[in-house]
Amino acid sequence: MEATWILHAFNALDGKNLRQVYSMYVEMTSLDLFGSAWNKELEAVMNNHVTRLASLSDDEIRLQLVLQLLQTTNQRAVHIEETQELELAYARILGATGEISIEPLIERFFQQLLEDTEHQWQHLKPIERSHIAKVLFDYSATFRADIREQVQQGLGMRQMTSRHLEQALTERGVAQGIEQLYQQFGVNIIPLIVNSVIDIKKIDVPLGFFTLATSENALAAVSSSFLTYRIANKSMKREMIPAILVQAVLPYILAGKPTVAPHLQTYSAQIATHYQTLKKSLQQLETQQQEAQLDIKMLTDMTVILKDKLQQERVHLLEAADALYLRLEKTAQLPDVAPYTQNVESLRQDIERLQRLQDTTVINQSLFDKMKAATKKLEHRTKVKTKERALSKELEKMAITMLQQQIPFDETLQLPYTAAKQQTASLQQEQKLVTEKLAQRTEKIQTVLRQYDKLEKQVFELETRYPHLRTP
Repeated sequence: MEATWILHAFNALDGKNLRQVYSMYVEMTSLDLFGSAWNKELEAVMNNHVTRLASLSDDEIRLQLVLQLLQTTNQRAVHIEETQELELAYARILGATGEISIEPLIERFFQQLLEDTEHQWQHLKPIERSHIAKVLFDYSATFRADIREQVQQGLGMRQMTSRHLEQALTERGVAQGIEQLYQQFGVNIIPLIVNSVIDIKKIDVPLGFFTLATSENALAAVSSSFLTYRIANKSMKREMIPAILVQAVLPYILAGKPTVAPHLQTYSAQIATHYQTLKKSLQQLETQQQEAQLDIKMLTDMTVILKDKLQQERVHLLEAADALYLRLEKTAQLPDVAPYTQNVESLRQDIERLQRLQDTTVINQSLFDKMKAATKKLEHRTKVKTKERALSKELEKMAITMLQQQIPFDETLQLPYTAAKQQTASLQQEQKLVTEKLAQRTEKIQTVLRQYDKLEKQVFELETRYPHLRTP
């Protein structure tokens, strides 16, 4: 039951009070709290934090507050969206205070408030004591006559008036007198006392009663409370747990323990769902990346295979062209293939003429004529070599042209050339498709990696922001 109350109470905590509690427990360090309280600047510092938190939703702040409590009490990650598990976590947080019920914590702060009020009572001005007494009297006046009579008898008052109540509190002792009222009216009297002492600005208010305050001076009234905590950040947060619990639960009890929407469970469920969606998307991207990498390996291997096949077909083309070249070289009557046939015949005639000139011998030559003739032969031989090279090139071109244009000459050479040519075209087309697919898969991997990096950052941010939030 206690854990259920705490759960409902934290779901009910909202607005400015939620942001102030969150700021003092989560956002501000121990030194921030201690220093601002010591320098009486807590209100300004806290207001800055509250203003900065205006853009965050109540759901987000409420969840972060609970996660900080889990962390402070060294609890493992919790399925906050599951009410049973969350209630168990609250029970452990309550257990960290040394209590199994919230009432002793409320009583502890109430006694502290009574002691501080008792200590300051004699130093208050008459008008200040009258103010506190009037607030309590006005509240008692809302009850039935028999209850007011019990209060009057309990405090030994001659009449049930504000002045007589002030006198009774002074004579009996404020702590004892208010305790009598507390026994009669219960926890509902606590907000009255808290706000009445805040009004006079001379009595410290325990931190646990902070959310009961309606006055603008509430932060100033609780400032000195921070000075009682240890300065070490973790120790201070642990020491503050009773105050945080009472700040959340007491207003809920005073409100009559209403049924509250499961804000924490709903919001954490949304985060858990979003987290699972991101993780699932990451897994899908990993699968896509692996598939694309396998495709790239397969396509890369195919590229090598196609390259080897193309090289083989080029060899077949060259072999057919070389074989036809040799046939044409030995053929006297060449087929008519313009302009090569005419060029070849012209070159052959030139070579024959030069060879005849080269073989001509003159008898009874002088030494000078012999030297001149030798020079001429050398020139003819050089020209023959040049013509022969030109002839070879023409015959090579002629052979390739004949094969490409399928000019009838030697079917045994044409058929393998044509087959090799067709196969080459088919391989080149396949190679083009493979290259395009390879580029597509490479681009896909880049896209997947960009998406993966983006989602991975979102997952990291969620895991960092909600370290104690466990997902299914």
